[in-house]
Amino acid sequence: MSALMLMDWGTTNFRAIYLDAQGRVLGRSESRDGVASLTRADMIEVASEAYRNCPVQDPQVFACGMVGSSVGWYNMPYLEAPAKLSDIADAIAAVPMGELTVNFIPGVKFRSATGWDVMRGEELQAFGWALTEGSGICIAPGTHSKWMRLRDGGIEGFFTSITGEMFALLRQYGLLRHHLTEEAQSSPDFLRGVDDGMSEQGLGRRLFSVRGDALLAELSNQSASDYVSGLLIGSEIAEGIRDTCPAAQPIGITGTPVLAGLYKSALAHLGYSARTVDAQAALRGAICQISSLRLEQQAL
Repeated sequence: MSALMLMDWGTTNFRAIYLDAQGRVLGRSESRDGVASLTRADMIEVASEAYRNCPVQDPQVFACGMVGSSVGWYNMPYLEAPAKLSDIADAIAAVPMGELTVNFIPGVKFRSATGWDVMRGEELQAFGWALTEGSGICIAPGTHSKWMRLRDGGIEGFFTSITGEMFALLRQYGLLRHHLTEEAQSSPDFLRGVDDGMSEQGLGRRLFSVRGDALLAELSNQSASDYVSGLLIGSEIAEGIRDTCPAAQPIGITGTPVLAGLYKSALAHLGYSARTVDAQAALRGAICQISSLRLEQQAL
């Protein structure tokens, strides 16, 4: 592997990670320069500045995330699951971006019983986790949470839940916004929400009960925030258990420590053992492996 620069470039944020030939982190830079707010000329400048700031000369440049979508620099086709890391490396496209040549990493698509599902970026975290675990379930909670099934290092299938987006919308615009003012914590109210989310009673009915309890049963804003978070996460986990059958399989959770901790707490409450994963370390592991595979291909 040679030194490299990875641009993890999403809709609202930009992150550059610099790695040496042994995969050690040399540095990083972050900004709010997401592709949604940039012109093509702006994207060239952001990428060029990140390249100029690289601590080593002539690194390989890779890009993942929404910069490789229809709203980014280059609309990179999705690779259909089942897919292995070697398939990702084979599908990479080297694309000019100003004076740079950028290796665009494809996202992954999967057709399930409910229709097509897609992701860009989370699959690299799952591949990195699978380098040590091999098989199991990798959960990437966030605005659009992913549940990915892996076998022998490859992604067999996955689904997405808009749990984080639903919680954000309820907090900002919904009837419950006056009650959902606190950051969710793992508490008895959170776990009560998880249990209710696992039940078959309607989610809408459960959500409206928060309004009544806040008015008539003196439910605090902290308790309301915890309960609704647990309710949404519990509903997602119910779907995840039906879809992935995680019993007796390793479960990894990427994401921010707080959010990953909530999912771990909810799963433990339901009898599932899960391990939180350093998302950036998993991402670095995957990109180092991709770089090595690319160099092997180029040597043939």
